[in-house]
Amino acid sequence: MSRDQAYRIADSPDDLLLQRPKDKTLGPFRLGQSVSSLPYGSRINSGEYSWIATVVPNPSPGYVTVSVIVMRNRERGYSIPSGQAGNPEQNATSERLASISSWSGFKGGAGGVVELLSSNNTVTRLRSGDWLMLANHPSQTHRWYRVSAVEGEPQFLSVSRDVVGVSTSPSLRPVWLRRVYLDGPDISIGPTGNNFSQSRTFATLVEGVVSVTERVVRLSEL
Repeated sequence: MSRDQAYRIADSPDDLLLQRPKDKTLGPFRLGQSVSSLPYGSRINSGEYSWIATVVPNPSPGYVTVSVIVMRNRERGYSIPSGQAGNPEQNATSERLASISSWSGFKGGAGGVVELLSSNNTVTRLRSGDWLMLANHPSQTHRWYRVSAVEGEPQFLSVSRDVVGVSTSPSLRPVWLRRVYLDGPDISIGPTGNNFSQSRTFATLVEGVVSVTERVVRLSEL
């Protein structure tokens, strides 16, 4: 199928808000805008809520960890930028990539602390209650964390390209840095500093997340 067809399928309204009538003999119906062409009582979803899922292997053979992420008013981009944005707000703000420059904790299930590095051509917005996903390469581990606190204002500096994990010119990259406290599960974070040749961890900053549910599922149940 074409890219436009794929977007149409992937981004179709998928919220499942249900309302039960006062007459309990009637079945529940989905909230949304009524359409006369549909069967009586049927409605179209508003599309306000959407969801994604991440599935990663579990240490126990035959099991996986499934996280379901529900987002409200997710921003959708349909075109690839033709050039560099004039300011950070002109770039997509809903899902941004950052590199982990240092970390501590993530032992005993109490979360941890990370320093995030990201291009200064992306917005630095990050607040308590937001969610982000840490992804470790090459182990392909993806785990979700709630931001419990953000320390101070972002710092703006220039770092070498290998620190942020890119191999293209120029050798110095302007970035912002923020220290963030996270609630969530343990994770093995790869080396920081300049040693990114074998393993490293990235963070995906996702806006509009209203809930994250994580379950361990047996593969035969999928």
